[in-house]
Amino acid sequence: MKLPAVSVAALSIAASTALAYPNITDCKLKNWFISTPDPDAPPVIPVAGQQVYIKDEYAKLKLTKILTEEQNFCLNLPDPSSPYLKENYYSNGLRPSIVAAEGYVHAFCIGGHLTPGASPMPPGAILSAHVRRSLYAYPRYIQVHGMMDCDALGINCTQSFPGAYDDGGQYDNVPYKNCGKEPYSGVDSAAQGATFSKYVEQAGDGLFCMRVCEGGNGDGDPCDVKKDTLGCRRTMDIAADELEAGGFDSVDAVLGTTQN
Repeated sequence: MKLPAVSVAALSIAASTALAYPNITDCKLKNWFISTPDPDAPPVIPVAGQQVYIKDEYAKLKLTKILTEEQNFCLNLPDPSSPYLKENYYSNGLRPSIVAAEGYVHAFCIGGHLTPGASPMPPGAILSAHVRRSLYAYPRYIQVHGMMDCDALGINCTQSFPGAYDDGGQYDNVPYKNCGKEPYSGVDSAAQGATFSKYVEQAGDGLFCMRVCEGGNGDGDPCDVKKDTLGCRRTMDIAADELEAGGFDSVDAVLGTTQN
């Protein structure tokens, strides 16, 4: 299926700088630890254009507003200006999947705040969004999940086989030394708060989910990055009917209060 020209134009952004990508074969042999320094490490991490956040105005204002005011968030998605993705997908009339674009991401935002270097989310790309907050005990986190229009985003969301969900596609800010594929991405601390330093995001088959978290990203942490093949339903404890539900809402995970 060819990518519609309008989607390419809508997603056009400044060309991204080629960054380090881990040698997965070596990573497996070395138990996912790279002892040599990153040859391409930028002076500041996260870099512009790869910063995410979730800011739910309900938590502060307790008012019902339209989507662009009440739920502000940025997702990392396949970078349409990536030379690698252009050469291997876009120029051939193909769309990359989430997993195929690991390592080649760009932040797209919905709402009133753009993280540094990010681009506005294409109109109609987010079909539903459900914010979940757990902010009363450490490690705190905030999560957003819902449905997206893959055509509007130029993403291939076709499952490789029934039940594959996202085929293991995940974006996170695992560092280079631990074989992270997006080691220069991260959370916009100016918008989210300095303690929320981790994120994990999955998408595919028209679904998306992301958490920004305090604490680590290992077993048992809210931003556990080791569940990349499980999909949103299991990774972020989302019921199937909730994930596919339409609309936009915000829920406090502890108090159970909901605003629609």
